Amino acid sequence: MSDPTQSGSHGAYPQGNYTQTQGASDWDNTYAEYQTQVKRTFECIRDGRLGEGGGCLLRITKWLLGNAEALVRDDEPMHGERLKLWEEFNTAWLSILQKQKEMVQEIAEAGQAPRPPASLMEYEFMENMGKELVGLCDSMEKHGLVDYQMGVWEEEIVAILTKTLDTMEEHTGAGGQGPAAAVRRR
Repeated sequence: MSDPTQSGSHGAYPQGNYTQTQGASDWDNTYAEYQTQVKRTFECIRDGRLGEGGGCLLRITKWLLGNAEALVRDDEPMHGERLKLWEEFNTAWLSILQKQKEMVQEIAEAGQAPRPPASLMEYEFMENMGKELVGLCDSMEKHGLVDYQMGVWEEEIVAILTKTLDTMEEHTGAGGQGPAAAVRRR
């Protein structure tokens, strides 16, 4: 399986934080790329290409949470759009984890690996995704963007991530050394 953290055909996002001095067109272009990557993530989930989808999701997570300060400013005309952004983001996380869990169960019942192009996320990659998300959420709490409608639904995501990792351990013996609890909050 290829490394899902490597950028695909759409590339990665600029890592710099966006400030008010940055041009609106730069922000619009970057946001359009974000939306493209969200759409691509959902397409990967639908098609069972979870290895690729997980890489996309991790990139958009790093970009969104790295630029969240710009998204918390009071801007009433953008409030609805921001709610939609967070809902799509959280739904992508919950959807990919649920699909992973379902595919692991199907594979265990059928006794065979998924047929290409379908793929699963690796156990270690999922653990790292969870740790990355928890770390980013820790830095987001000061903005009030954790476990609220506008922000990351961290508790729900970590709960399904933990269940999915447990399912992988149960059905495939995956996991090696680290228990699923490794991504839980301290």
